Amino acid sequence: MFAIDDTGHERLKGQPIYGLGGCAVMGRDYDRVLVQPWGRRRAGTTGSFDAPLHAVDFGRRATRANIAAMSRFFANQPFFRFAAVATLTTEYPRDQELMAWVMSVLKVRIAEILSRSQARSVALVFEASQRADPLVMEYFGALELEENGQKIPVEHCLLPKSAGAPALEVADFVMHAVGRAARYRLEGKQGIPADFDAVFRRCNPELTSFMLVDRIERRTDETMDEAIGVGLGLPGGVPIQEPSTRDISFPTE
Repeated sequence: MFAIDDTGHERLKGQPIYGLGGCAVMGRDYDRVLVQPWGRRRAGTTGSFDAPLHAVDFGRRATRANIAAMSRFFANQPFFRFAAVATLTTEYPRDQELMAWVMSVLKVRIAEILSRSQARSVALVFEASQRADPLVMEYFGALELEENGQKIPVEHCLLPKSAGAPALEVADFVMHAVGRAARYRLEGKQGIPADFDAVFRRCNPELTSFMLVDRIERRTDETMDEAIGVGLGLPGGVPIQEPSTRDISFPTE
Protein backbone atom coordinates (compact mmCIF):
# COMPACT_ATOMS: atom_id res chain seq x y z
CA MET A 1 0.00 0.00 0.00
CA PHE A 2 1.25 3.45 -0.97
CA ALA A 3 -0.16 6.45 0.94
CA ILE A 4 0.37 9.67 -1.03
CA ASP A 5 0.12 13.31 0.04
CA ASP A 6 1.32 16.54 -1.55
CA THR A 7 3.27 19.64 -0.59
CA GLY A 8 3.17 23.13 -2.07
CA HIS A 9 0.84 24.05 -4.94
CA GLU A 10 0.47 22.14 -8.19
CA ARG A 11 0.67 25.37 -10.22
CA LEU A 12 3.15 27.07 -7.88
CA LYS A 13 0.56 29.68 -6.89
CA GLY A 14 1.96 31.37 -3.80
CA GLN A 15 4.30 28.42 -3.29
CA PRO A 16 7.78 27.89 -4.77
CA ILE A 17 7.50 24.09 -4.75
CA TYR A 18 5.23 21.20 -5.65
CA GLY A 19 5.75 17.60 -4.67
CA LEU A 20 4.03 14.28 -4.14
CA GLY A 21 5.04 11.32 -2.04
CA GLY A 22 4.52 9.54 1.22
CA CYS A 23 5.00 6.09 2.68
CA ALA A 24 4.50 2.49 1.61
CA VAL A 25 4.19 -0.79 3.48
CA MET A 26 3.09 -4.34 2.79
CA GLY A 27 -0.56 -4.82 3.74
CA ARG A 28 0.32 -7.69 6.06
CA ASP A 29 2.69 -5.39 7.98
CA TYR A 30 0.50 -2.30 8.13
CA ASP A 31 -0.76 -2.73 11.70
CA ARG A 32 2.62 -3.76 13.15
CA VAL A 33 4.82 -1.28 11.28
CA LEU A 34 2.57 1.79 11.06
CA VAL A 35 -0.75 1.63 12.93
CA GLN A 36 0.46 0.58 16.38
CA PRO A 37 3.71 2.63 16.44
CA TRP A 38 1.88 5.67 15.08
CA GLY A 39 -0.78 5.30 17.76
CA ARG A 40 1.99 5.59 20.34
CA ARG A 41 3.30 8.74 18.66
CA ARG A 42 -0.23 10.18 18.70
CA ALA A 43 -0.64 9.34 22.37
CA GLY A 44 2.77 10.73 23.29
CA THR A 45 1.96 14.06 21.62
CA THR A 46 -1.81 14.50 22.06
CA GLY A 47 -2.60 12.17 24.96
CA SER A 48 -4.82 9.96 22.79
CA PHE A 49 -4.08 6.99 20.52
CA ASP A 50 -6.96 8.06 18.28
CA ALA A 51 -6.44 11.82 18.04
CA PRO A 52 -5.27 12.99 14.60
CA LEU A 53 -1.65 14.10 14.34
CA HIS A 54 -0.40 16.32 11.52
CA ALA A 55 3.04 17.72 10.85
CA VAL A 56 2.10 21.40 11.13
CA ASP A 57 0.42 20.88 14.52
CA PHE A 58 3.26 18.68 15.74
CA GLY A 59 5.77 21.44 15.05
CA ARG A 60 3.79 23.80 17.26
CA ARG A 61 3.16 21.55 20.23
CA ALA A 62 5.96 18.96 20.31
CA THR A 63 8.35 18.81 23.25
CA ARG A 64 11.98 17.76 22.88
CA ALA A 65 10.95 14.29 24.03
CA ASN A 66 8.22 14.18 21.38
CA ILE A 67 10.68 15.19 18.67
CA ALA A 68 13.21 12.59 19.77
CA ALA A 69 10.53 9.88 19.80
CA MET A 70 9.30 10.89 16.35
CA SER A 71 12.86 10.79 15.02
CA ARG A 72 13.22 7.24 16.39
CA PHE A 73 9.94 6.26 14.74
CA PHE A 74 11.19 7.29 11.29
CA ALA A 75 14.64 5.82 11.88
CA ASN A 76 13.49 2.44 13.16
CA GLN A 77 10.17 1.55 11.54
CA PRO A 78 10.81 -0.48 8.34
CA PHE A 79 8.39 1.22 5.95
CA PHE A 80 9.28 2.82 2.61
CA ARG A 81 9.28 6.58 2.20
CA PHE A 82 9.39 8.28 -1.21
CA ALA A 83 8.81 11.61 -2.95
CA ALA A 84 9.19 13.60 -6.14
CA VAL A 85 9.36 17.39 -5.86
CA ALA A 86 9.94 20.30 -8.24
CA THR A 87 10.50 24.01 -7.65
CA LEU A 88 10.23 27.36 -9.40
CA THR A 89 13.65 26.72 -10.94
CA THR A 90 12.84 23.29 -12.40
CA GLU A 91 13.23 23.25 -16.18
CA TYR A 92 10.62 21.22 -18.05
CA PRO A 93 8.91 21.02 -21.48
CA ARG A 94 5.97 23.41 -21.39
CA ASP A 95 3.64 21.21 -23.39
CA GLN A 96 2.59 19.68 -20.08
CA GLU A 97 1.80 21.10 -16.66
CA LEU A 98 4.55 20.83 -14.05
CA MET A 99 2.16 18.65 -12.06
CA ALA A 100 2.14 16.08 -14.86
CA TRP A 101 5.93 15.87 -14.88
CA VAL A 102 6.10 15.52 -11.09
CA MET A 103 3.60 12.68 -11.30
CA SER A 104 5.70 10.96 -13.95
CA VAL A 105 8.69 11.12 -11.63
CA LEU A 106 6.49 9.89 -8.77
CA LYS A 107 5.51 6.82 -10.81
CA VAL A 108 9.20 5.95 -11.20
CA ARG A 109 9.63 6.27 -7.44
CA ILE A 110 6.69 3.89 -6.92
CA ALA A 111 8.12 1.36 -9.37
CA GLU A 112 11.49 1.59 -7.65
CA ILE A 113 9.96 0.94 -4.23
CA LEU A 114 7.91 -1.95 -5.62
CA SER A 115 11.04 -3.51 -7.10
CA ARG A 116 12.49 -3.78 -3.58
CA SER A 117 9.41 -5.43 -2.10
CA GLN A 118 7.57 -8.74 -2.34
CA ALA A 119 4.24 -7.12 -3.23
CA ARG A 120 2.22 -8.77 -6.02
CA SER A 121 -0.44 -6.05 -6.16
CA VAL A 122 -0.53 -2.33 -5.39
CA ALA A 123 -3.02 -0.03 -3.66
CA LEU A 124 -2.43 3.70 -4.19
CA VAL A 125 -4.19 5.83 -1.57
CA PHE A 126 -4.16 9.57 -2.33
CA GLU A 127 -5.26 12.06 0.30
CA ALA A 128 -8.48 13.53 -1.07
CA SER A 129 -8.62 17.24 -1.86
CA GLN A 130 -11.53 19.07 -3.45
CA ARG A 131 -9.11 21.24 -5.43
CA ALA A 132 -6.57 18.63 -6.42
CA ASP A 133 -8.66 15.47 -6.93
CA PRO A 134 -9.67 16.28 -10.53
CA LEU A 135 -6.06 17.14 -11.36
CA VAL A 136 -4.78 13.88 -9.85
CA MET A 137 -7.27 11.93 -11.95
CA GLU A 138 -6.33 13.90 -15.07
CA TYR A 139 -2.54 13.93 -14.78
CA PHE A 140 -1.77 10.80 -12.77
CA GLY A 141 -4.38 8.69 -14.50
CA ALA A 142 -4.07 4.94 -14.16
CA LEU A 143 -0.70 3.55 -13.10
CA GLU A 144 0.20 0.51 -15.15
CA LEU A 145 3.07 -1.73 -14.07
CA GLU A 146 4.32 -5.11 -15.19
CA GLU A 147 6.91 -7.69 -14.27
CA ASN A 148 8.31 -10.05 -16.90
CA GLY A 149 5.46 -9.08 -19.21
CA GLN A 150 2.76 -9.78 -16.61
CA LYS A 151 0.57 -6.91 -15.43
CA ILE A 152 0.63 -6.07 -11.73
CA PRO A 153 -2.84 -5.28 -10.32
CA VAL A 154 -3.07 -1.64 -9.23
CA GLU A 155 -5.96 -0.11 -7.29
CA HIS A 156 -6.40 3.68 -7.08
CA CYS A 157 -8.16 5.27 -4.09
CA LEU A 158 -8.94 8.70 -2.64
CA LEU A 159 -9.28 9.02 1.14
CA PRO A 160 -10.06 12.23 3.06
CA LYS A 161 -7.84 13.52 5.86
CA SER A 162 -10.85 13.20 8.19
CA ALA A 163 -10.63 9.39 7.91
CA GLY A 164 -7.64 9.56 10.26
CA ALA A 165 -5.68 6.88 8.43
CA PRO A 166 -2.25 6.48 10.06
CA ALA A 167 -0.59 5.93 6.69
CA LEU A 168 -1.84 9.28 5.37
CA GLU A 169 -0.72 11.03 8.54
CA VAL A 170 2.76 9.53 8.15
CA ALA A 171 2.69 10.61 4.49
CA ASP A 172 1.87 14.13 5.69
CA PHE A 173 4.99 14.14 7.88
CA VAL A 174 7.09 12.81 5.00
CA MET A 175 5.92 15.53 2.64
CA HIS A 176 6.26 18.27 5.24
CA ALA A 177 9.93 17.28 5.54
CA VAL A 178 10.31 17.10 1.75
CA GLY A 179 8.83 20.57 1.38
CA ARG A 180 11.29 22.04 3.88
CA ALA A 181 14.26 20.35 2.17
CA ALA A 182 13.18 21.66 -1.23
CA ARG A 183 12.85 25.20 0.13
CA TYR A 184 16.25 24.93 1.78
CA ARG A 185 17.88 24.05 -1.52
CA LEU A 186 15.89 26.66 -3.45
CA GLU A 187 16.98 29.37 -1.01
CA GLY A 188 20.63 28.28 -1.13
CA LYS A 189 20.78 27.31 2.52
CA GLN A 190 23.49 24.96 3.71
CA GLY A 191 22.78 21.60 5.25
CA ILE A 192 19.61 19.52 5.52
CA PRO A 193 16.56 20.30 7.69
CA ALA A 194 16.37 18.15 10.79
CA ASP A 195 13.00 16.63 9.89
CA PHE A 196 14.20 15.58 6.41
CA ASP A 197 17.31 14.10 8.01
CA ALA A 198 15.12 12.13 10.41
CA VAL A 199 12.73 10.87 7.72
CA PHE A 200 15.13 9.99 4.88
CA ARG A 201 18.69 9.78 6.16
CA ARG A 202 18.60 7.81 9.40
CA CYS A 203 16.77 4.75 8.12
CA ASN A 204 17.95 1.93 5.89
CA PRO A 205 18.61 3.68 2.53
CA GLU A 206 16.88 0.83 0.68
CA LEU A 207 13.64 2.10 2.24
CA THR A 208 13.89 5.45 0.44
CA SER A 209 13.33 6.80 -3.05
CA PHE A 210 13.51 10.56 -3.49
CA MET A 211 14.18 13.06 -6.27
CA LEU A 212 14.26 16.83 -6.25
CA VAL A 213 13.84 17.50 -9.96
CA ASP A 214 16.19 20.04 -11.54
CA ARG A 215 15.05 19.47 -15.11
CA ILE A 216 13.11 17.16 -17.41
CA GLU A 217 14.77 16.16 -20.69
CA ARG A 218 13.05 14.75 -23.74
CA ARG A 219 14.37 11.35 -24.82
CA THR A 220 13.05 10.62 -28.30
CA ASP A 221 15.06 7.39 -28.44
CA GLU A 222 13.75 6.09 -25.12
CA THR A 223 10.38 4.86 -23.90
CA MET A 224 10.34 7.54 -21.17
CA ASP A 225 11.65 11.06 -20.76
CA GLU A 226 14.41 11.57 -18.20
CA ALA A 227 14.26 13.49 -14.96
CA ILE A 228 17.53 15.01 -13.78
CA GLY A 229 17.85 15.93 -10.13
CA VAL A 230 19.34 15.11 -6.77
CA GLY A 231 18.48 12.41 -4.30
CA LEU A 232 19.51 14.06 -1.03
CA GLY A 233 19.26 10.59 0.41
CA LEU A 234 22.79 10.08 1.70
CA PRO A 235 25.21 12.41 3.46
CA GLY A 236 26.64 14.81 0.92
CA GLY A 237 23.51 14.71 -1.21
CA VAL A 238 24.51 11.55 -3.09
CA PRO A 239 21.43 9.94 -4.70
CA ILE A 240 20.53 6.49 -3.48
CA GLN A 241 21.01 3.90 -6.21
CA GLU A 242 20.52 0.55 -4.55
CA PRO A 243 20.13 -2.51 -6.78
CA SER A 244 16.54 -3.57 -7.41
CA THR A 245 15.51 -7.11 -6.57
CA ARG A 246 12.78 -7.27 -9.24
CA ASP A 247 12.45 -5.94 -12.77
CA ILE A 248 9.36 -3.70 -12.57
CA SER A 249 8.59 -1.79 -15.76
CA PHE A 250 5.96 0.32 -17.46
CA PRO A 251 4.09 -1.28 -20.38
CA THR A 252 5.16 0.02 -23.80
CA GLU A 253 2.65 1.03 -26.43
